[in-house]
Amino acid sequence: PADYRSAHMLSGLDGWVAGTQGRVRHTTNGGTNWVDVTLPADDVRSVTFRGAANGWAAGDGIFRTNDFGQTWLPASTEQGVNCVYFVDAQRGWACTDSGRDLRTTNGGSTWTGQTVVAAALHGVHFVDAFQGWGVGAGGRVLASTDGGATWQPQVSGSGADLTAVEFANASTGWIAAGPAVLRTLDGGASWQGFALPAGVHALGLDFLGTSLG
Repeated sequence: PADYRSAHMLSGLDGWVAGTQGRVRHTTNGGTNWVDVTLPADDVRSVTFRGAANGWAAGDGIFRTNDFGQTWLPASTEQGVNCVYFVDAQRGWACTDSGRDLRTTNGGSTWTGQTVVAAALHGVHFVDAFQGWGVGAGGRVLASTDGGATWQPQVSGSGADLTAVEFANASTGWIAAGPAVLRTLDGGASWQGFALPAGVHALGLDFLGTSLG
């Protein structure tokens, strides 16, 4: 069976998950039933959509769809992509095992990249074209206010590998931190940890607004 690593909900009913074996699944009834979609990749670590039609998935390369997930075409051959996120149909970011930050302004047709840190980056999320965050190994949190051109470190207070980040707005955000979830209410200036139930290990997270996640 596939190991699912990423989830993205467009609404309380319509959503996607992605995982190993190139597996992407889609639900239109809140997860009661799922339809399988197979990508031409052995590993899919992240999936995101902007609107019901336009989506991207990443892992062994980056793939995109503009037909509601029926077909997926290669958008980048970059390997070890841990996360892909789009703030609209044109502007998106991705991060890699090698600490690279990738950016596109044309829906993923072309990408530019730079090495940000000498360690794995696992998650990236932007609230608009300029303000975003990245997370990675060893409790690393980075923040950008210029669309990912430059990044500044923030203090997470955790030594865990941080595997996903999401913000509802410029102030409120969450990080998946293994046996805990971190939350900030001040744009990442400070983070508070919340322990998960015993045996639960967070790899990804997804929120609809500031409460439902």
